[in-house]
This record gives sequence, C-alpha cells and structure tokens, in this order.
Amino acid sequence: MGNPLYLIFLRGTWCPIYRKQLEMLKDNYDEFLSKGIQPIGIAGQKIEGIKQYTEANDIKIPILSDETRKVIKQYEVFLLNGIHFA
Repeated sequence: MGNPLYLIFLRGTWCPIYRKQLEMLKDNYDEFLSKGIQPIGIAGQKIEGIKQYTEANDIKIPILSDETRKVIKQYEVFLLNGIHFA
C-alpha cells in the first residue's frame, strides 16, 4: 500500500481564496512529504492556466486539470453559484 494522498479541490488558480490556500500549502509542502503525505490539487480549469500560475509562484504541489469538472462532480464538491451539484 502506498502513502496517503491529501486531495485539494480548487475552483482554479485564478481564485484569490484558493491562491491563499496554495500559498499555505506551499509553505508546508515539505512537512507533508516528511510525514509521508502527498498533497495533490485538482483544479477545474485548463492545464495552461495551472502551469502558468504554479511556475510563476514556485508551487511544487502537483495540480491536475479537471477542465470538465468530471472528477470534481464525482467527489460531490462541485458548486455553481453556491448551489451543490452532485
């Protein structure tokens, strides 16, 4: 069995709220890894925007693109205008 994952669902790297969360995770990334926990982000946006933000801000946490929000919806964390969609 592998190490545990810490999944972080993001609206997108353009969102100020999630940018603050990514900065906090960036500051603690090595601590997560030292405890055997791999943080992974899943963002509902195109990969180009994710790459641009992570490279410009030295974010080492892997962030996967879920442009269609298929995975986000499967985990039942999709919100549209404050309304939960499963």
